Amino acid sequence: MNAPYRKKYIANIIGDNYEEWGRRKIFLKAPTGTGKTTFLVKKLLAYHRMRGKKVLILCNRKLLRKQYLGQLTQEFDSYAEFNDAVEVKTYQELANILASGADPVRLFNKYEAVFMDECHYFYSDSDFNGIGTYVLLHAIIYAGMLCQLVFISATMDCVQDLIVEVIKNCAVQYPQELRRGIDFEKSCQMLSYDFDYLARYDHIRCKYIPDYETLCSLIGS
Repeated sequence: MNAPYRKKYIANIIGDNYEEWGRRKIFLKAPTGTGKTTFLVKKLLAYHRMRGKKVLILCNRKLLRKQYLGQLTQEFDSYAEFNDAVEVKTYQELANILASGADPVRLFNKYEAVFMDECHYFYSDSDFNGIGTYVLLHAIIYAGMLCQLVFISATMDCVQDLIVEVIKNCAVQYPQELRRGIDFEKSCQMLSYDFDYLARYDHIRCKYIPDYETLCSLIGS
């Protein structure tokens, strides 16, 4: 008899390695249901909070922002504690702030780390986003060169090469006077974690539909 399957979560696999990440740029490729949000809130955010540092969480949809806020409110005893530790914005909100003339470098000075959930947004929304997702991505990375940047997606392949290219370009462009007292070379280093192997598809049941008309009739029935 086969032993029962025990689901693995990325927090258990990463362990305490995140304590060594520093200002590096981190890629987390992980399927849905592997505990990405739990890891960010319970482990990584808690670590920065313990050190008295503030974190910005960016996501691609208002609904996901609400889900983050709902989970985060359970972690704090007061709004003051919450406000000192974390902000949650959609990419679109941040784009509007920057479009109004805000200086991204000054804006990011208060953050130790920026978590970018569903970062495939920079690819998937590139054709219809007002400010231009490439412009926004460049602004975030340039402003966050001295921050820990964490990119999270279940579909990282479509966007990781683009992000890597922008990180390298921003590293070259970054002013020498802002690098003083910082191990800038280490802050440009990138670490990539691929958790695709954690995906489980046993719950999916496949059906064959011979044509579009049959599909429509089944949906309408």
